[in-house]
Amino acid sequence: MNKQIVNEPVDIPLKLLFYEYGGKTEIKDNVNYDETTAFELNAGLIAALSQFAQLLKRPITGLLFKYAGESELPDSRNPDNATVETHSDNGIGTIITVRCDIYNHFLEVKKKVDLIYEKYVKYFTPFGPDNSMDGEAINNVIRVLSDEPAKEKLMKHSEEIRNASLNFIEEMKSYGVESIIITSFDFTPLVTFGDLSMVESEEMLRNLGDVPIVETYSWKYRQTRFFRAKVEIRVWNFIINSGTGVTVQGQFQPFYYMLICTPDSFLGEVPQRYYNLINNILLKE
Repeated sequence: MNKQIVNEPVDIPLKLLFYEYGGKTEIKDNVNYDETTAFELNAGLIAALSQFAQLLKRPITGLLFKYAGESELPDSRNPDNATVETHSDNGIGTIITVRCDIYNHFLEVKKKVDLIYEKYVKYFTPFGPDNSMDGEAINNVIRVLSDEPAKEKLMKHSEEIRNASLNFIEEMKSYGVESIIITSFDFTPLVTFGDLSMVESEEMLRNLGDVPIVETYSWKYRQTRFFRAKVEIRVWNFIINSGTGVTVQGQFQPFYYMLICTPDSFLGEVPQRYYNLINNILLKE
């Protein structure tokens, strides 16, 4: 299955994340690579990936490797005795890749992908001409990836949340609060309040890189920036784990509330006041 959920932004760097399930292979390398050979293999890999990426019009600007450690040789004095062994829990493994924005946290995206694999994908593996995902499973996967349950919950209370948020911004201006963002649990912006647009909120989050994961009912703040009419605007982002959200196939997915403030703002318990305010609305039937 290859599905584009939303249109990719032009000239915006995206991450390609890899998640592997089942069929894990343990390899004991029977070749003792010297530094020159290792360099040539690495260069060949990078060159090939770069060329394919150019053909796809998605040039690579960075790669992230996870070091697996040195292979253990049966006899360290005789590398030729090394063997190649493979073992698998279920024969054939499954690799799921997700292309997403740079602010989507690897671990939070993994929770989505874990749910997708366990509830939908694994029942169709190994994939082949006679074994592919049906339409219902594909639609469910898209719902998870696009945060549809979270959007539906916000929409149910949209007017009340909007009025409460705008009143909150007005009341807390003296503390430096200017705008508010509500995101899904992997930090995808779902709605903004105040004078901050969705485009500006995405740019601001990209300038944070990976948004920090925050414990329930807690908050952290980060400095970031975005441009408005070619003018750089610097802000502080107070990132709040609301403790309230949606449960999708048994997996709880909290909302994150983000208070966008003037630099050097001191909010005290203002974040707690906001999550109590909005949580009381979302917990209504």
